[in-house]
Amino acid sequence: MILAAGYGSRLQSLTKTIPKPLVYLDNSIRIIDSVIRPILDTGINSIYINLYHRGKAIRDYLLMRYPCVDWHFLLEEELLGTGGGILNTMKVMENEPLLVCNSDILHRIDLHSLIARHEEQNAIATMALLSKTGKERAVLSDNNGVVHGFTGRNGESVRPVDESYQLLYREFAGISIIEPELIKYAPKKVAFGFVEMLLNAIDAGQNVRLFDANSYYWLDLGTPERLAKGRQDWQAMSEFAKLRNESAVLIKQLAGAGGNVRRISGKSRSIIARNYSSLEEIRWHEEITSLLSTNDVAVPETLLTTETTIYEVDAGQDTLLSLYEQEEVTLADYKAIIDICVKYGQIPIPEPVNHPGKFEFDHQSVVDDLNYFNRHYYNNKLLPEEIEKLANTLFDKLAETPLSLMHRDLQSANIIKAPGGEWTLVDIDGFRKGFLLYDVASLLLDSYVCLPESEIEDLLDYF
Repeated sequence: MILAAGYGSRLQSLTKTIPKPLVYLDNSIRIIDSVIRPILDTGINSIYINLYHRGKAIRDYLLMRYPCVDWHFLLEEELLGTGGGILNTMKVMENEPLLVCNSDILHRIDLHSLIARHEEQNAIATMALLSKTGKERAVLSDNNGVVHGFTGRNGESVRPVDESYQLLYREFAGISIIEPELIKYAPKKVAFGFVEMLLNAIDAGQNVRLFDANSYYWLDLGTPERLAKGRQDWQAMSEFAKLRNESAVLIKQLAGAGGNVRRISGKSRSIIARNYSSLEEIRWHEEITSLLSTNDVAVPETLLTTETTIYEVDAGQDTLLSLYEQEEVTLADYKAIIDICVKYGQIPIPEPVNHPGKFEFDHQSVVDDLNYFNRHYYNNKLLPEEIEKLANTLFDKLAETPLSLMHRDLQSANIIKAPGGEWTLVDIDGFRKGFLLYDVASLLLDSYVCLPESEIEDLLDYF
């Protein structure tokens, strides 16, 4: 069953003329298409759908787009709520389990695994759940996967919950499987929520369980902002399928990348997607990637370039930082990275064709970096005049060294040991004309890694 009776009021002007399930994800795919495809992939061909707001438009579209599906349209004369809509369906369908999906989500949850898990658990209902940071509108479960209750808008329990369990707060993904027996626990009223029916079943001692959906992509498309993100993610997943010949199952935003870099993963492989706000930025990335790789400096290979995104080979997750924390980094590794610095430092400084910002690292660049460090690592202890004095000292030292190409942010999170064992530079868009000594200082005086002073001295001597 697909729940599709809502107004979609959070999408504002978009749903004034079109129902939310028919809003486009791209030029040919609508939101409801992304919900139907995984259902059909399970072999299910009989689909119930409740309708209210602009229901005829949804019905006409589905009959035209999916003529081979055994459709059952249930038009609600008044909104019945999620629980009332499900009850209405269960009254007319055959006595068998029901897979229920919201119509305003984008997901890659493995429905085959959900069905198998439900069958193993002997549950009256199995809910696909995700981790949640807040306590409001959460599902309360224990470590054994048993659902005990729910919280309201302010994080309070809807009904008393047994506090002897170590309860976890989780988010409902809008996908569940329910058994026909759940109909017995419907409230004695016309309109009600799905949660009310589940609470009645829990109070009666019925087994309501969870399916952990954290390893799958999921997004609620209910607001303009999330719809925009969903469209971007849909495009990325589509490109991933073309490049890797498999479906994406997870998209993860990479920390410290300004929200513009994502890892897109399938079951066996992954790629990196970098989003840009201008064509000039994309052209510069292509230019510096070509320059470095031509000179044997390892950087991720570009797989595809679109108007807004560069898709590249995933160098992996073994950053210098993570390996250092696992005590798997030696002095020889740092020397190998310094060798890379020297290698790109000897490349003739290009005249950039497409650089989107300031290409030269100057005195103001040092001031900007000190201000950033002061805010984020030093609790604003430095006064403006102290920063200016320190910047003068540092820049005078740098100016004693020759100009060269510099990475500009050569710290341990931006250096990755690729699967083949080669140290690879990422986040390379900041390359510019500057001072190699600054990169080496960034490497050895890292905010995240505290190298022993004796090793720093040795590595400086090596440089």
